[in-house]
Amino acid sequence: MKTKFKKRFPDKLHYTNGINVVAYLTVLPWYFLLCLTKKCNMKKILFSAFFIAAIMFSCDEDKNTIPACDVDNPLEELPWLKTMTGSMTECAIEISIFQATYSESTVFYSQITDPAANTIFQITLWDCNGNIIKDYKFGEQALFAQEVTNSSNIFTCSK
Repeated sequence: MKTKFKKRFPDKLHYTNGINVVAYLTVLPWYFLLCLTKKCNMKKILFSAFFIAAIMFSCDEDKNTIPACDVDNPLEELPWLKTMTGSMTECAIEISIFQATYSESTVFYSQITDPAANTIFQITLWDCNGNIIKDYKFGEQALFAQEVTNSSNIFTCSK
């Protein structure tokens, strides 16, 4: 006895921890193709189109934006940077603090600038509130040079 299997999109969806929503979005385009070849219920098509539109237009912009830095003298007006430079009074090697642009926002980083020091490349970017934005490790010098622009030395602690 042969059994015919009829593949069909389910009439009702059961949402369990969002897993079936992903399955629904995966199967939905195939359902539309099926509807092109057979008669379909218009309510199902409109509901599916509305569901896709709701998903597409409910996304927010990236909330990981860097806060604006509207200060004339960051060394005096940003408390965390003032504390950092205040602790750098007697340096064994030359260390500089730079102000730069990353993703169209103002950032700060420190770097050993002593020509006699042999160091490994490692730079941490901070935003205007002193939060770490990004760490660049050894081997990422080219990426750093590409992403961080308009660097200017705003403080140097030397021997």
